[in-house]
Amino acid sequence: MSLPIFCFPYLVLKNILLLMSPHDIQKKLACRIALSFCSKKAARYVKSAIRRHYSLSLEFDRDNGFDITIYRNTCPEAKCTISVSAMNANSRKNSLCRWSNNVLVDGVQIANQLMELCSVQSILRLDLNLDGQEDVEYVTSWISNINIEKCSISTKNPVKSSSVTLFLESIRVSKTLSVDVETLDGLVYERAFDLDEIIIPGTLRNLLDMNCANIHLYGVISNEDMNQFLRGWHDGCFDKLRRIEFYVKLRWQKLLAGMPVYEDYECRIPIKPIYQMTTIYTENRNGVKASIVRIKQVEDMYMCMTIR
Repeated sequence: MSLPIFCFPYLVLKNILLLMSPHDIQKKLACRIALSFCSKKAARYVKSAIRRHYSLSLEFDRDNGFDITIYRNTCPEAKCTISVSAMNANSRKNSLCRWSNNVLVDGVQIANQLMELCSVQSILRLDLNLDGQEDVEYVTSWISNINIEKCSISTKNPVKSSSVTLFLESIRVSKTLSVDVETLDGLVYERAFDLDEIIIPGTLRNLLDMNCANIHLYGVISNEDMNQFLRGWHDGCFDKLRRIEFYVKLRWQKLLAGMPVYEDYECRIPIKPIYQMTTIYTENRNGVKASIVRIKQVEDMYMCMTIR
């Protein structure tokens, strides 16, 4: 027996629809109880009622498959996970997607359908462990019109730097970004990121354009280039910065040239000589203090600067 939904006032109907759990949404997707079978008026009612009340998190690994997790915004522990590669033949047959032999393509199709069904405006988390060039290019074309809060991308095989550059220029990320991709040639990008956290290869030019709270810079940077960044912080720039990790063939004198350095937490006792220190303290012109720590004593020193 069908439910005459238009007999209910809209606010009552909205509460009924919001009682759907993420598992109910999964059933709608897998069992073809889809909005395309409803009238346009009914579809508008359903979409309006559940609009922005659900969120998605996507995780893809070429070896392990494509998992989509649906969350209810008001109750994050109420969630369910759709394992695209594990969907049985009957579910695939009854779904509205055109299935292929590519789990990445199939997962994107399912994600698009869920985003339309739930009127999801952004993806909470997108974790991608791709195979190589073709996967990166496909994902880039997909994410160009999607808002993402947190994103990480890695590849099993080296890819052209131009593909990674296009990905970085296309992605609409708002909080965190992690890029662990080996390129066949030097990676060059011009985008300036303003995020809570970023893990990425980069040059001095990229570093000077970043306005991020936490930065982890891949690759070795020269003492002179890092000194230019640190002196910028000393002059009052990069006020959002709270932590930066970087690799450098350490030469304390070159790294800290032109900066006041101290051996005590309160920045009162100047250091002489500094080359023997593993931790030094400094202060910028705004009175903000920071510590710079030598984490690993290897050929390429792993350094960490923490703002207090």
